[in-house]
Amino acid sequence: MFKNKIISMTENFQESMRENFIRLNITEKGFDRDKFSEYMKRCKGTSRLTEDNGENANQWNFEELKEAVINFTNKTKAESETSESVISEQSRDFAITNSGSFNSVLRLRVS
Repeated sequence: MFKNKIISMTENFQESMRENFIRLNITEKGFDRDKFSEYMKRCKGTSRLTEDNGENANQWNFEELKEAVINFTNKTKAESETSESVISEQSRDFAITNSGSFNSVLRLRVS
C-alpha cells in the first residue's frame, strides 16, 4: 500500500513536470499548443499497446519530450522566418514595381 502511494506521488510529480515544461517552452513563448499536439502525434504515432496517439505527454519520457519541444520550436521558427522572408521579398518587389505610382509604400510585416 505504502509503495503504491509513493509510485502514485512520483507519477503525479512527473506529470506535473512535463506539463510545466510544455507550458514554459510552448505556451508562454507564444507557440501554438494545438500545433504542438499535432506535432507530438506525428512524432509518436499510435501505439499498438494503448489507445494513445502520441499527444499525451505522460506517454513520453522527459528526454523525448524535451527533444520534441526543441525540434518543434526550431521547425516553427524556421517556417516563420521563411514566411517572413517571402513576404518581405513580395513587399520589396511591390515597392519597386509601383514606386512611381505612390508617394508612400505600404510594407507588410509578419510578427
